[in-house]
Amino acid sequence: MKAKITEIFYWIQWEWPSIWRPVIFVRFHWCNLNCKFCDTEYAKTEWDIMTLPEILSEIRNYNCNHIVFTWWEPALKQWIISQLRKDLPWYFFEIETNWTIELKPIYDQINISPKLSNSWNNYELANFGNINFWRTIFKFVVWNEKDVEEVMKFCRDNAIPRSFVYLMPKWKTRDEQLRLYHIIELCLNHKVRFSPRLHILYFNNKRWV
Repeated sequence: MKAKITEIFYWIQWEWPSIWRPVIFVRFHWCNLNCKFCDTEYAKTEWDIMTLPEILSEIRNYNCNHIVFTWWEPALKQWIISQLRKDLPWYFFEIETNWTIELKPIYDQINISPKLSNSWNNYELANFGNINFWRTIFKFVVWNEKDVEEVMKFCRDNAIPRSFVYLMPKWKTRDEQLRLYHIIELCLNHKVRFSPRLHILYFNNKRWV
């Protein structure tokens, strides 16, 4: 059993509700979308083929039992995540997904980032089956009030409580990210949560490993 892996590394989670926690990131190669604001485009060309024992060995190198399966789209590799679940039963499994692929019931935390029309990927929003809201949150990358109106409609159409919704600025550089008040104000107005892009603030759009 093998998979194309862009990187496996130990760092703090920089987004979502588990922000600031030490985690092991497992970043797979390839995605089924092509968002213009993607900040991991290097995953298109940088990857290695790793066997399941090699992946397990790398994960076990770190004194941490919290794994984040992340962009590019990890749901494309659920066949190997399912095997990892069997081999690492006591680990906390967190997935970051665009929700265009049906998810298996193997995750402790599901972080869904539906793509809005501002992503320029010509993809119509969709969802796949019922999910457990108590293990799931939704993050939307936004720029303005129009984007947020699209978010609110998506939430109404899918019966998503606002308490499970995060807004994140679309900006890709540190200078842009520091101008956060505009997005924070939108969160206050619509009574939803805010998530920074901590890796952009810290690394200023450079590689972090």
